Amino acid sequence: MKYKVAIIGCGWIGLGAQLDPLRVPPASHAQAAASYRRVRLAAFADTDVRSLARAKRLYPNVPRFSDIAQMLEEAHPDIVIIATMPESHCALVTLAAKRKVKAILCEKPISHNVREAREAVRHCRKHRVLLFVNHGRRFDPWIRKFWENLRGGYVHDTFLGAVRSAIASYDKGLYHGGTHFIDLLRFFLGEVRWVSAVTNTVFPKDPHDVRVDALLGFDGATAALQYFDSREYCLSEVSFLGEKGRMNLKHESGLDIEVIGTRASDEYSSYRELNYERIKHFGAPRSFLKPVLPHIVDCLEGRDAPVSTGEDALRALEVIHALEQSARKDGKRVVLPRRSSR
Repeated sequence: MKYKVAIIGCGWIGLGAQLDPLRVPPASHAQAAASYRRVRLAAFADTDVRSLARAKRLYPNVPRFSDIAQMLEEAHPDIVIIATMPESHCALVTLAAKRKVKAILCEKPISHNVREAREAVRHCRKHRVLLFVNHGRRFDPWIRKFWENLRGGYVHDTFLGAVRSAIASYDKGLYHGGTHFIDLLRFFLGEVRWVSAVTNTVFPKDPHDVRVDALLGFDGATAALQYFDSREYCLSEVSFLGEKGRMNLKHESGLDIEVIGTRASDEYSSYRELNYERIKHFGAPRSFLKPVLPHIVDCLEGRDAPVSTGEDALRALEVIHALEQSARKDGKRVVLPRRSSR
């Protein structure tokens, strides 16, 4: 069986990124769908005529719609990919869920508004539609492998041991770039219990997003989240400091996974230090979009469980709101409500 895929939003991540010659393909949702044998690219939808014209130029045989409801009615997609601006995400998720598609992949952030995000998640649950949000590092096989090694009761037997703290650098604001790192920290460390944030005053303000430097508290670990302006250079990295060593997700937060163990110090008796002479590297240049549709198909056919759900995206949004609240109070700790399950 081939699943029919419809893409709503023919902008950069929906379509345009594949025109960047330096990016490893598939670089856009359209290219990912066109290159995966288990799906068929069945429709594009966009309200912008120039975006639809580009879709026609790149994929002339794929039907195009300027009316999204009409597309859902006529194309009958199994999987809908929503790659529009954040303010339209939840309305489109709800629309697709009510049409009872099998699965929805929504770009991050799910919304800027917690209430409407909860409603969108509720509609998907009600209509039994699988909702995935493209916090892309969760889908990556290399990162999932290291995540699996660090989860569970055997954590002390791994290369890193129990994680004590983490450091993450993000760009382009909390909603645009920070959501990736909040989600990635949650993926490895569990639920955020509290936050403390201050407004970043080193770099110019962004009228469309929020920039803070913060601490995030987890059960057993604390993470530092720092803003850095990518117009100077890109610093999208996460470091996990464990009882037995350090793991760095480098080069776009994970294309290069660096593992550093420890050794006895040459200068101080009874001290151990990171062994920078024996750094191990894992991973390679690759596309973070390539494994997404195979994972969705595996979930639809019962071979896997979703790793990046609407509930995960909602929790990341709640953390962002808590960070904003703390920053308005000049760093006052904000405690997030506990959840009985993820």
